[in-house]
Amino acid sequence: EVAGLGTNFACHTGLLPTRENLAVFAGLVEQVETRIGRPLEIVSGGNSASLLAMKRGEFPPVISHLRLGESLLFGIEAAQGSALPGTRRDGFLIAAEILETWDRDADISGPRARNALGEAVTLKVSGRRHMAVLGIGAVDTAISGLSPVDPNVELLGFSSDHTVVDISRARTFKPGDVLRFVPSYSALATAMSSPYLSSQTIA
Repeated sequence: EVAGLGTNFACHTGLLPTRENLAVFAGLVEQVETRIGRPLEIVSGGNSASLLAMKRGEFPPVISHLRLGESLLFGIEAAQGSALPGTRRDGFLIAAEILETWDRDADISGPRARNALGEAVTLKVSGRRHMAVLGIGAVDTAISGLSPVDPNVELLGFSSDHTVVDISRARTFKPGDVLRFVPSYSALATAMSSPYLSSQTIA
């Protein structure tokens, strides 16, 4: 039994919903309803990237449904990345323990190759820095999608199972302390799929 028909935007190629391509979708809905001889229960006009088109009044009347993830979980309108009024970004946090700290010169001379993940790395800091190694890495989540809650912490780089941060402006941190990060949508999705991370609900 056909319960509904849906379309999607922005996920693969970044294509945004417009009055024109939504009209094409509405035409397909009409064809399906004619073929099955009844109205569809669900006509889904996309995801969080469709919110602006809905707000602009570009939705055909036949659309009755949206599949919202990023907008509900992060308060972000997915097409332009703008914050939605009345929402917060910290509904989800990723926490990682500090395994060790040390002082090190960021300006390392000598030839360089790509890192363990095949990426070319350019350090954003210079001089002698106070750094920390965290017990989290690329096998756990999309590290580049993490934003430190503490503005004095700066993400420097990562490997498969560790992450290095600059805590020069937050020298009170020590091994055993926990740093928290606001994840992006991709970082949250990968973290929730990781068998190495555990989740906790805090009221």
